[in-house]
Amino acid sequence: MKHRLRVGVFGGSFDPPHFGHLFAAVYALKAYDLDRIWFVPAFHHRFGKNLTPYKHRKKMLSLLVRGFNPLFAIKDIDQAIENPGKSILTLNTLQTMFPKHVFKCVVGSDLKLQTKKWFQASKIEKRFGFLWVPRGPSKNNQMYIPNIQSSDIRHRFLKKPKRPIKPNAPLPPSVLEYIKAHHLYT
Repeated sequence: MKHRLRVGVFGGSFDPPHFGHLFAAVYALKAYDLDRIWFVPAFHHRFGKNLTPYKHRKKMLSLLVRGFNPLFAIKDIDQAIENPGKSILTLNTLQTMFPKHVFKCVVGSDLKLQTKKWFQASKIEKRFGFLWVPRGPSKNNQMYIPNIQSSDIRHRFLKKPKRPIKPNAPLPPSVLEYIKAHHLYT
């Protein structure tokens, strides 16, 4: 019997994508014995939050994962879904498109409470399952992903930032240069 590809679907705003997202993907890939991680940038934020235009977030994400192909891929499925931003619709669409794959929903542990508010969260759990990536230190987990917040990075780009963005920011240099070249977050 042929091996079914096990794919972790890692959705998010990725506004901007940063090393925390990359570390989370590597963690999920190894800890849950996945074959691939598919990043799915949200076309629109489910709860109405303003986002940087999709094309910029998708390009920055491609810069973040460059060099990790074929293990990591970006799927722009969310913009094709009639009611984007609902994880169950994304997962169902992917399952229809790739019926021989096994899909799992990769989520940071900081969102455990929030996932209960997701549209049809119980169906996601039952049909696909959540793969929790530990974010920030915890007494239950020796291994965790640094709690890097995209919102903190965006605030550091304001015209009068409290802390200027330096080359050692939690972003790859290519993403940092893209942000500067396109005047994002200013």
